Amino acid sequence: MADCDPYDPCANIDGRLLITRTIDGPALSLNEDLALGEFQLDQAELRPYVRLGFLQRWVVKEMCVGPVRSVLGLAPGEKITTDVRTVDSYEFTSLVQEAMESSEVSTNTRLEGRELVDTNWDGSTVDLSKITVGEWGSFWEVVGAIAGGVLGGPIGAGVGAWVGDAIDDATSGGGGGAPAANTATGKIVSVIEESLETVQKSQSKHLLTERSMSVSRTRERSITRSFENPYFNRSLELRFSPVFRHFEVITTLFKFEWGVSLDIGKVRFPKYGIGQSHGDFLAARLADQRLLSVANAELGIDEEFSTSARNGAVGTHLNANSEQYSKKLLRHMHAKRDINTLQAPVAQALRSKVRSNRQAEELGKALQWSSTYTKDNSIFVPATTPDLAVAKLGLKPREKDAFAKKLKRVAVPELKIEVSKKDLHLFAGTHIEAVPGECVLPDVPALRPESKCCCGTHVEPPSE
Repeated sequence: MADCDPYDPCANIDGRLLITRTIDGPALSLNEDLALGEFQLDQAELRPYVRLGFLQRWVVKEMCVGPVRSVLGLAPGEKITTDVRTVDSYEFTSLVQEAMESSEVSTNTRLEGRELVDTNWDGSTVDLSKITVGEWGSFWEVVGAIAGGVLGGPIGAGVGAWVGDAIDDATSGGGGGAPAANTATGKIVSVIEESLETVQKSQSKHLLTERSMSVSRTRERSITRSFENPYFNRSLELRFSPVFRHFEVITTLFKFEWGVSLDIGKVRFPKYGIGQSHGDFLAARLADQRLLSVANAELGIDEEFSTSARNGAVGTHLNANSEQYSKKLLRHMHAKRDINTLQAPVAQALRSKVRSNRQAEELGKALQWSSTYTKDNSIFVPATTPDLAVAKLGLKPREKDAFAKKLKRVAVPELKIEVSKKDLHLFAGTHIEAVPGECVLPDVPALRPESKCCCGTHVEPPSE
């Protein structure tokens, strides 16, 4: 391409982000005696889970100009200086995350988990909060009843029944159609679409003014411009019109993960001595840093507090805020890649549901233990390959065949179900047109020969 040639137009340009949501099934076991390393767990629940992954593509379309939103008149010979706000680029993850976190938008689903679980989102991923059986209404309550008796029945049959129904629900709009509104997937899609409406609504608020002195990240800038009415015998009208970038936002269900999760409930922290074994956890996660001096006393660093009754204050603080610190403990262990400690209570909960260690070992082969991860207050162990998982769940022949067929419907890369397509128009800047007034004052000389102007198009003045 030569230096002066115009740029070639971009083809197939888009922005992409991943939106995920985890759904917990009915309880497989309730445990009161599980251990997470040196910590004891209260009311830990073992559940099947599914994790849905939605790929959202923001396909860039044309620019368009909206109706004139404001008019500024300049008197003959008047000169003004104004700051005009423009938008350079978009960060789709930030836009959607801010919309998900918005508390200003009134919706029907916001209280059902619109908020984000982890504000420390990674890359281009937006993670919706986890939900549990029954929170979506009748469908999931029915599923819980179908998998009922799970607490007293075979664990493999319970997992297979619930995950199989979850597959039916997720693929109810198969063949390219959107999921039904009364399904869990349909309700998740409604939350996603509401977030897009929030994005567009928040962007429209920027149209209330054409002046701004602030700069936000890489998306906004302020340009100072001067305007002067060159005419002495008429006014000059400045018309401000918003310019929008058109996006086609396509949301596709492309990932279906399933396995077992352990909701750890609440962690019982030891009253004394936690600073000796877990000083790194306290230093990184303690909400009230003033308590670190008390933890130092347990290490003998601070002699002033070493014999004080206050040396149990750390454990008291942790247990008083157990729900908060339980989540922080899981995040800390995962960050340190302490996978063995995280896997232990899950394996123990599985053993509590079967009659022999051999059954527990076989059932454990259905899971991919090396991929253990944490989110919120749960430990997740996804299933291994479909064939091996089906073989090791201990299903009856008819159940095994039915479950295997359902798993094929959510196999990757075949799983590509378009669940939503919306058109969004996001504010991109301001277009300014200068139009001379039609009323010409008599016997008032012009500064220079009059020029004709039509909708911002400049026409050279006629020669003398």
